[in-house]
Amino acid sequence: MRKKKRLWIVVVVIAIVMVIGLVFGTNIKMLYISLNSFKDENLAHTLQHTIEIQTTKKISKGKDTFQFQKEDNIKLADGFT
Repeated sequence: MRKKKRLWIVVVVIAIVMVIGLVFGTNIKMLYISLNSFKDENLAHTLQHTIEIQTTKKISKGKDTFQFQKEDNIKLADGFT
């Protein structure tokens, strides 16, 4: 009887893990990739393949855009405090 109970618990746990994998599998994979992307050994690959690693979305400019005023020969500050 005790072996049947253990077997039943194992089957239920496996079923729960499978359901979680089916429902959240894509998100779990993306989280894993994101967390490993910025390790030192992965940085070059991450920067070269960001579009493939992370989902991206093009953002078009709006109808009303803002233009900064341009000033010629403006003196920049020597430093900041």
